[in-house]
Amino acid sequence: MGSFYTNVTLRTTDSVSVRHELTKRRATAYVSRLDADALVVFERDSEDQDPVVLRKLSAALSSALSCAALAVTNHDDSVLLYALFQNGKLVDEYNSAPDYFDEGDKGKGRGGDATLLTATLGVPGEASRIREILALEGGTEDGVVFETDRHEQLVDALGLPHSAIATGYNYLEESEYPEGYDATDFERVGDA
Repeated sequence: MGSFYTNVTLRTTDSVSVRHELTKRRATAYVSRLDADALVVFERDSEDQDPVVLRKLSAALSSALSCAALAVTNHDDSVLLYALFQNGKLVDEYNSAPDYFDEGDKGKGRGGDATLLTATLGVPGEASRIREILALEGGTEDGVVFETDRHEQLVDALGLPHSAIATGYNYLEESEYPEGYDATDFERVGDA
C-alpha cells in the first residue's frame, strides 16, 4: 500500500496569521516550522481526500493571507494532484493520472502550467525543470515509481519545505515525522 496524504504549502512567513485563520475556521491542523520562506498546513478534514474540502481550505488561507497556496493530494502513491491558489483564486491544477478514477477521463490532459507555477511560487527560472517533472510517467522506472518521488522533485525544484513530502495530518498524529523533522517542528492548532 502506498502513501495517502494531503497538505497545503503557503508562501508566507506569517505563522501567527496562519494559526489565527485556522482557529477562526475551527480547523484541527498542524502547522510546520518556517522553512524556505513557507509554512505547511496539515489539516485533519482534508485527509479524507475530498478535493472540495482541501480546495476550500487552501483558497481561504490564500485569500486571508494574500499569498500563494499549493494544495497537494497523494493518493496511494499512484496519483499526485495539486491545486495552486493565488490570493484565494484557483490559478492552476495538475493530475498525474487523470484516468485513474474515471475511465471516462482517458485522454484528458494532466494540466499543470510550469511557467505559472514557478512564477507564482517565486522561482521562475525553474519552469523547464518543473515541466519535465510534471511530464514524467507514473509507476515506471523511466519516470517516477511512486508519486511521492514526483512530489519530492517538485518540492526541491520549487524550493519549498521538505516537511510537505509524504506527510499529512494522519502521519503527524501517529508521530511519524518526515526525515530531518521531529515533534518540535509542528504546532498543533484546534481541538484534540
